[in-house]
Amino acid sequence: MIFPLAPERIMRMPVKTVVHALSSWNPGSANEFYSEADYWWQNPQDPQGAYICRDGMSNPECFNRHRKLVLRMSCQIAGLTSAYLEDNNPQYLQTVNHILQAWFIDSNTAMRPHLNYAQAIRNKCSGRCFGVIDTIHLAETALSIKKLANVLPEYTVQQCKKWFADFLEWLCTSELGNTERCTTNNHSVCWYMQAAAYASLTGNEKLLAEFRNDFKNILLQQIAPDGSCPLELERTKPYGYSLFVLEAFTGLAAILSTSQENFFTVKGDCGQNVAKAMEYIVPFIADKSLWQLPPDVLYDEYWPCRMSSLCLSGHFLQKSEYRKLYEQLPFPAAVFEVLRNFPIRHPRLWM
Repeated sequence: MIFPLAPERIMRMPVKTVVHALSSWNPGSANEFYSEADYWWQNPQDPQGAYICRDGMSNPECFNRHRKLVLRMSCQIAGLTSAYLEDNNPQYLQTVNHILQAWFIDSNTAMRPHLNYAQAIRNKCSGRCFGVIDTIHLAETALSIKKLANVLPEYTVQQCKKWFADFLEWLCTSELGNTERCTTNNHSVCWYMQAAAYASLTGNEKLLAEFRNDFKNILLQQIAPDGSCPLELERTKPYGYSLFVLEAFTGLAAILSTSQENFFTVKGDCGQNVAKAMEYIVPFIADKSLWQLPPDVLYDEYWPCRMSSLCLSGHFLQKSEYRKLYEQLPFPAAVFEVLRNFPIRHPRLWM
């Protein structure tokens, strides 16, 4: 997949959902999302036993076709939405409607609104809370539907809202969803970014108010007074994870911000905020040679690229230098390991 996708190319692409990628390891039905944990490998000392963890080292044999299909669909929907907002081409809407019908409405092809079988580990568990992060790309899909709500068929919009409301309920009430919400690194930020996008689409103001409170009192604790994110710096890919968590933080801040309150400047109990986190990371984006920690164990050469955190922060903090740096950086490489860490590809949809 080459990013960004031209709308003409998107309209020529066949529609594929999770039912088009089957795995013999999936304990659920063809409509149920399934993925395998990236960093888990066959144990050479016990080939038939449970897989073992190698943090930061992605196993190329893990099943990730459903994740790729979600990413592909998100790129299609968001790309066509952005294009429609530019020139109002009704053909874009027809394709968007067709894709949404297949993914969220047609019972034969639609994905079920849960992640019970995400990030499974062979011979160990059928699904984990960490699998919630696999659908971060659905956040931009939800925001795209919200942007087009007045021009798409009413039935499509209502059925999609129902799907995302059901998924949001699963995120908030299931054991896996609640466990992921309470993690203490980028996983929890990504949980809130997704949940906020779905709450925004479905008009769940009660949850949005809850998320705003949690942002101030819980999530901002992940940012140190100097603006760094220590939990990401401890990983085997500290540079990539530091960039990634700010993609999620800025996306979430954009959704939660109102005309009365800017969540890029809202401060935690030690004065930390997203603006400070951006001040910390921007010099290392502008000049990676300043980064003092060891290079990421994999894919280090692909960072930095056109980080949407720069565009969103430039807009909400009125920093033209951030927007300028954003425009100077290359688009992300057409490598799944890179693209999966880009939940925000069309920042306009988040503003």
